[in-house]
Amino acid sequence: MPILNFDSSERWRPLNVEMFLNETNPSTGAPWNQICSPEAGCTGLTGDSSLRAYPTAQSYISMHRDANSDPDSYESPHSGCLQTTIWGTQLLDCDSGSASAISYNFAGPSPGGYLYIEYWFFYRYNQGWEDIGNHAGDWEGVTVAPTDDDKAIAYVELSHHGAWDAYLPSNLDCGPGVPPPGTCSTAGDETADSVNVDVFPAAGSHANYPQPNDSDFDDRPDDGLASWANNLFPSALIPMPATAGDGNAWTSGPENWTDWPGAWGDTLNPGSPTGSPCGPAAPTSAANGVCGDDHGGHYYAPWSQTGTNLSCSGADCPQVRPATSAPTPDGCFNWFGGGVVIAACDERSITNAVRSDRFVGPGRFTISLPKPRSQAGTGPGVAQLLGVPLDIGERAVINGVVPRGTELFVRAQHGRTVTAAAFDDIGPIRGRATILVRYRKRGGIDVIVESERSVIGPTLSQSQTMPRR
Repeated sequence: MPILNFDSSERWRPLNVEMFLNETNPSTGAPWNQICSPEAGCTGLTGDSSLRAYPTAQSYISMHRDANSDPDSYESPHSGCLQTTIWGTQLLDCDSGSASAISYNFAGPSPGGYLYIEYWFFYRYNQGWEDIGNHAGDWEGVTVAPTDDDKAIAYVELSHHGAWDAYLPSNLDCGPGVPPPGTCSTAGDETADSVNVDVFPAAGSHANYPQPNDSDFDDRPDDGLASWANNLFPSALIPMPATAGDGNAWTSGPENWTDWPGAWGDTLNPGSPTGSPCGPAAPTSAANGVCGDDHGGHYYAPWSQTGTNLSCSGADCPQVRPATSAPTPDGCFNWFGGGVVIAACDERSITNAVRSDRFVGPGRFTISLPKPRSQAGTGPGVAQLLGVPLDIGERAVINGVVPRGTELFVRAQHGRTVTAAAFDDIGPIRGRATILVRYRKRGGIDVIVESERSVIGPTLSQSQTMPRR
């Protein structure tokens, strides 16, 4: 079960979906929310029966709020939930008790043999940085790939706005208290602290990050101070209802909320991440409706690239051989998510490790920062280093055997300018190479890789000005 560490300013908490669908006004007993469609209009939302009466992709849930749709008005009908925290934040949903919960399901086994555990969080509202991309309803999630003996973690995926990034467990924090953070159970150390991964949802928008204050430009930071009161409570972990099955119409049954094709909110911006989302297993045909193709491909096959908003997922990606009409998996970039300063990846090595069920233990190359001293987590074919972007004059060291075809991604920052540099191939390297950040001749940031054989520049380099926060 993930451990959710919210920002001290966070006002919403994950909802018990069944209870949300049945919310009523305590004063009148009338439904708190409505369900609507262009054809049938709107009526009170009263649980799964209402979803069955509105079975189309054009249907949507209309949340209770004020006439101006002010974010502050998207709140629980229960006054006992609207508490003020020790940081002075007015909560808009319950932080504890049965009304706040996360849902889970199992997916797989994948071609590589993994049986994934997926955790899904539904929030009443998504409030973006500076109110950009605000929308009613928000689905985010965490996916864990356990090792084949189920005693440790092979890798973890964290969602943010419909995309999924992969992380090695040695880079993550697991469990509160002692021993210190960074002790997730791995195949090489099953006796480590925990398999309960710490997750840091961005304030308001709930995109998931591996460390405090790792958020991207379009998300508020998360100080991680407000631990969810239901963390590690078994009663707050609820299995998801069965679906009609991948590729089947929702109306073929059993018609539960998990794969209902409508939008979980009335911010109707078709196919856009700034609109209300589809549910976790909504069929891809929902792309013709109001909420786009958000999550369904990941729900059924976390190891594959499916859908318009999904990145290829984790170490299993190269196992999937898409049809010629499908997009090619982008497995290496998927390891360069929020909080990652450097990632190196050789898809062929990952493929071989997954095929032979050997995605365990350290890889043949690693990356380290001499100042401050830190070393990347490694696995077969991948090295991943979390931290702050490198500044001008800073360097990192690659050590080991780096095969031809290894991709490299680096984040660098000087002032408010952040640069992401991508290298298509830095191999072969045997021994040592240096990643160096320097001034570009005409201004800006330049990233190069120096080895005994050559000096390599990036294939692609993109810079962005970080907003003031």
